[in-house]
Amino acid sequence: MLDLKNKNKLIFTLVGNINRTKNYYQFFKFLENTNLPIQINVIGEILKNQYHYFNKIKKILDVNSIKVYFHGRKNKNFIKSKLSTTDLFFLPSLSEGTSISMLEAMSMGSICVVSKESNQSKIIKNGKNGFVFDLDTKSFKKILNKIINLNYSEQKKIRKHARLTILNNNLKFKL
Repeated sequence: MLDLKNKNKLIFTLVGNINRTKNYYQFFKFLENTNLPIQINVIGEILKNQYHYFNKIKKILDVNSIKVYFHGRKNKNFIKSKLSTTDLFFLPSLSEGTSISMLEAMSMGSICVVSKESNQSKIIKNGKNGFVFDLDTKSFKKILNKIINLNYSEQKKIRKHARLTILNNNLKFKL
């Protein structure tokens, strides 16, 4: 879980093709100066017309020494294995329909952190089954700090509510 006393790093996961709408650049900017021991998994391909945007992301990562693994497009088993070890699933999108990857993460009991702009607030109930943040650094860091300071029991409760959200709405995923 997020018990930094017993972990040497936190694992964050993002799933989706790398493009401006997914807002990964801003997400990595939010992580500047957080001084958290994190590893980030990004699962999704770089779209052909988005190489310039990807290079912009790489530059910010190099400057800030953030450890990110770009896995490219992967199958469901790979995604499932990454979600099973993730501490936080992030969806920092500028706009999004119902996110299947977020629903999959919830079904596995991941704590999901989504941008208000991603339009997932019909599913994510802030503090109950995940967290919603405004797309600004202050809001992001406030939510991240709140999550990191949750005790194990509180984390477990949020993970349980995430799974129940999927079960209670009869949403099933073949992961």
